[in-house]
Amino acid sequence: MLKQSLSILKNLFLNRQSDSILPSPERASFSLTESGVWRDVFGSNDFDSIFKYYRSFAYSCINARAENVAKAEVYLYERNGKKLEERINHPFLDLMKSVNIYGQTFRDILYLTIVHLDLFGNAYGYIVRNRLNMPDEILLLNPERVRIEYSRDHSGFIYKYSDKGKEIIYTSDEIIHFRLPDPVNNLKGKATISALADTLLSDFYQSRYQSNFYRNDARPGFFLETEKKLSDDIFDRLREQWQQRFRGPEKSGKMTILEGGIKRSKYQDNPKEVDYIKSRLAVRDEVFSIFRVPKVIMAITDQVNYANAYASLQSFTVNTILPLSNFIFTPYDNFIKKNYNKKFELRWEFATAEDEKTKIQFERMLLETGTVTRNEIRQQRNYERSNDPRADELIIPVYYTGSKK
Repeated sequence: MLKQSLSILKNLFLNRQSDSILPSPERASFSLTESGVWRDVFGSNDFDSIFKYYRSFAYSCINARAENVAKAEVYLYERNGKKLEERINHPFLDLMKSVNIYGQTFRDILYLTIVHLDLFGNAYGYIVRNRLNMPDEILLLNPERVRIEYSRDHSGFIYKYSDKGKEIIYTSDEIIHFRLPDPVNNLKGKATISALADTLLSDFYQSRYQSNFYRNDARPGFFLETEKKLSDDIFDRLREQWQQRFRGPEKSGKMTILEGGIKRSKYQDNPKEVDYIKSRLAVRDEVFSIFRVPKVIMAITDQVNYANAYASLQSFTVNTILPLSNFIFTPYDNFIKKNYNKKFELRWEFATAEDEKTKIQFERMLLETGTVTRNEIRQQRNYERSNDPRADELIIPVYYTGSKK
């Protein structure tokens, strides 16, 4: 699933310019701009290698943030004096309900906008207009192909989109620019992931070290020793046999019979191997901290109980999702005022842990992941304890790992 998700996202990022001015998502190659965020962070122009870093903890955090922002309930209001009246029917609401040329819904666009912001710091929504010059579709441009400049008359910004040596110029009326503020750049945003450059490199190299370690492991837990001097032929033959019998994780730990005075000595763990898990946890916690995603959102239930899990869910919505969503919906609010009516106001809401439906779903998640017992939930709701012995038992999740024989 992870590989498939990365493939889908990759195809969505790689926009190709067709004969018209509409970008197409099926591009197989990619080259960064001179000021590309990914090259600045990782020192690489290779898009395939770059996606090695959009994985593991970083992928999970970005995915969690994007999924939750895409859950927003959006409402349109019209202000008449001090009174706000909700609009049930409006072209913008129809635009939200429509599907663009690539089959993307408005929630898909919300999701991908957050992904673009976290990875690139910028997201560009191209507004396709109908014959009446009204917004008809929203398409996301590849943020690494867009360059921002002031117009010659300094009346606004222009967005230059480059592809295959061609350059298409969009005006500010055609683009909704989403960005995460950059303290040193007033035109472009700063990617969240740029704060994790060294950490993500460490995560990648640690994962590669571990996979190479298990793939190349050729020992059943000890060394071979002998006081005799072995000829080159015997040494090579012994080494080859040992590799064939014990190399690889599926053969590690097998029994062997030694002869010719060969003895075994216990292998002492390398400090790198001993510290690997601790180091990975440190990387995980730093990534979670930068993205402000609590462990319970990632289904990590160690040292989690009902009270702190409930507080974490509430905090995630209030302190992460709501502020992050402002960087998307505020530009949409300005877009509505500019294209429809200055009296219109956009409002967006998210379900919180205080909502009864959300609370029930949250409690079910805690039960299914073995975080709390049914009696603990009953206690939190001020119900009497159940006398059923199973009410004090944790549910142990059973994960499907392969086909049954």
